[in-house]
Amino acid sequence: YQRRVHGNRKLGSSVDEEVGLVPELDKIVSGYVGASAEKKSEIKSAVQKFKDQTQAKAYLNAIAKVEEKGDDWVQKERTRLFNMIDSGKVSNKALDKFNQKRNVLSSLL
Repeated sequence: YQRRVHGNRKLGSSVDEEVGLVPELDKIVSGYVGASAEKKSEIKSAVQKFKDQTQAKAYLNAIAKVEEKGDDWVQKERTRLFNMIDSGKVSNKALDKFNQKRNVLSSLL
């Protein structure tokens, strides 16, 4: 049995596939990785319309990192975050942050 604690973290589980996500933004950014430069620009512009929402900043930060480091960065960063989450050596606060970032990165795929 799983019960949610501290927002979207589940009791007995270090991974929650929903923490930090905004369904409307997920639809917009889906397919960002691998998209043409023109499509990426359209996606970024659409996300910027939500910039006043706290959670939109995570999406914009992820998009900026992909612009800087390339599409391959998303999978490398997701793997790094999974390893840190699974290590059991991170605080609950860091765990929440890593899960949020991992989920937003997954939305870009």
